[in-house]
Amino acid sequence: MEQRKHVDFVSALIFIVISIFMIFSGIGYYNELLQRREIPFIESPGLMPVIVGSGLLICSLMLLKRSMEDTSIKEITQNIKDGAKSLANKQTLYTLVGIALMGLYIYVMIPLFSSIHVLNSILYGLPFIIGTIIFLIGIMLYLKATSLFKISIISVTFVIILYIMVRVVFNAPLP
Repeated sequence: MEQRKHVDFVSALIFIVISIFMIFSGIGYYNELLQRREIPFIESPGLMPVIVGSGLLICSLMLLKRSMEDTSIKEITQNIKDGAKSLANKQTLYTLVGIALMGLYIYVMIPLFSSIHVLNSILYGLPFIIGTIIFLIGIMLYLKATSLFKISIISVTFVIILYIMVRVVFNAPLP
């Protein structure tokens, strides 16, 4: 039970930071869109991150409060140290690397491939297709899902189906 308190404390701090980031990102989306045209916040793409971030912030604060019940400042600092040690295991490492790969995909690969206008002129969405295939192959290789051949077939098939669903069925733009 005591170890769970440590993990809850550290997790709550991490999720508080994530939720604040989500809230400010949502507001940033709205401000960016507002510069181009006048649109109410309720209709902007920044609404959902703000709602989810606010909910996550409330839940994280409740978890933080629960993990700090009947503890002193000295115990709280010890909770941080013990929680960090408890989180340092193989399963957590896999999760953190997976999150880092997703961040790399979203914040580096997609913008990088999207900036290559030649790719987009060949086929609309080609940067998204290439980046997503590379990401899926990379994450499945990291998780040792199956052989490289099967992973490649699965990734390409998934991206083709996704492309058809988004572009043809829903007639929506790709990132």
